[in-house]
Amino acid sequence: MLPAAPPRQIRARGRSDEVWLSWDPSAKAAGYHVYRRAGGGKWRRANKSALDRGCTMFVDRPGPGAYHYALTAVDETGAEAPLSHPAEATCGPNAAPPRLVASKPHSHLPAGRDFEVRVVALSDRDVAGVEIVYRGGSAGAWLRAPMRLRFRDSYAGAIPGRDIRPGLLAWYVEATDAEGRTAVWPASAEANLPWTATVT
Repeated sequence: MLPAAPPRQIRARGRSDEVWLSWDPSAKAAGYHVYRRAGGGKWRRANKSALDRGCTMFVDRPGPGAYHYALTAVDETGAEAPLSHPAEATCGPNAAPPRLVASKPHSHLPAGRDFEVRVVALSDRDVAGVEIVYRGGSAGAWLRAPMRLRFRDSYAGAIPGRDIRPGLLAWYVEATDAEGRTAVWPASAEANLPWTATVT
């Protein structure tokens, strides 16, 4: 029997000079310890003394680099639970852009109907915005439709049916983090090879 369950849903957000951690409270926890490691190194405790049971946030200033973080829960006797699942974050200016994950979309669409798109935008920085970028055919101006945060890192949006006309529809998804880094899905959109669908 575990003395206290490890915290769940560990979230790590990198900044230029620090890392922000947050987590969901753990049952039976009287306090928490935060552990950090760089690369495949050893886990080292980042806090000096146990954090209070009501604490669900921690700010770490480890210096520039990429880090893994995990937490343990401590019960009233001082017994410590195993490490939680880890979270990753990069401290400093050289963070990676968001990573977009989604299922391969349909290649045929009906004209005049909204086309819904869902993606997961993963980033250890805050995601500032996610948009669907689209146009009819292979030329003309690109239009944008915002995607809204649904749950945790999941975003949803739609290309309006009024813009889906018979012929060819080209589109991709673009995500931007709080520091201006961008990513697209599919990655080939950067080489002018977006998703395409035949509209009938």
